Amino acid sequence: MKRIAFITSSEDPNLVDDDRLAIPFLEKRGLSVEALVWDRPNNFSRYDALIFRSCWNYHHKLGEFQSWLEGLRKLQIPILNSLDTVEWNLNKKHILELAVHVPRTEYIEMKTIISKRDLSLILSQISDGPVVLKPAVSLNGNDTFLMNGLDPIHEKLSLLLKSRDMLIQEFIPEIKTSGEVSLVFFNRVFSHAIRKMASENEFRIHAEYGGTRNSVQASHSSLDYSERILKDLPMKLLYARVDLVETPRGPRLIELEL
Repeated sequence: MKRIAFITSSEDPNLVDDDRLAIPFLEKRGLSVEALVWDRPNNFSRYDALIFRSCWNYHHKLGEFQSWLEGLRKLQIPILNSLDTVEWNLNKKHILELAVHVPRTEYIEMKTIISKRDLSLILSQISDGPVVLKPAVSLNGNDTFLMNGLDPIHEKLSLLLKSRDMLIQEFIPEIKTSGEVSLVFFNRVFSHAIRKMASENEFRIHAEYGGTRNSVQASHSSLDYSERILKDLPMKLLYARVDLVETPRGPRLIELEL
């Protein structure tokens, strides 16, 4: 029986519920699945392949995680998705490289000293209403804010830029009414979709902020949009999740999770 490792973190050393659901399915097909905690000492010799799953603390240990990824390059075993794919996907600025409609977005590197004048120009090009500030490397809505007004945005952005790259992004209001739809693909073949809804008086759809999620049938426009994104990516993809918001102007990509 071939042995594969689901890469997880010390916060979920026994894997998350989603991953445990897959184990009986894979065992019936001759695959033994074990948890491999990335931020603990590892023994790779017993595995035939590694699969990235639940490394959901990497944004708090980014330098350590990137060094760990570099160490994986020395292994002579399959790693899925590939290291190049994972490293490209770590920073959310990747959405700016995709040939689809996305929310108007400005990427600003860490340590940038931004004046109110420059920020005012950026905001005028993004939105005349509220904008979203979020770290370029983050997850679960961590340090993500919906803000309005030059002075408070400048104060918050200047503080966050001291320690991380940041995105200023157009706020898509439909996320409050229609939520976010996640379309999941295996080997670029569509599997299923989930609608994530924010709680009242919240814009973040994550469970940590009271968000809920339910199965949903993907619309033709969202499926076409997602397939177009994946078609243009040059890498092999065991797994992909396209997070988008459906608007009257068509879908808008929020995040591509590889």
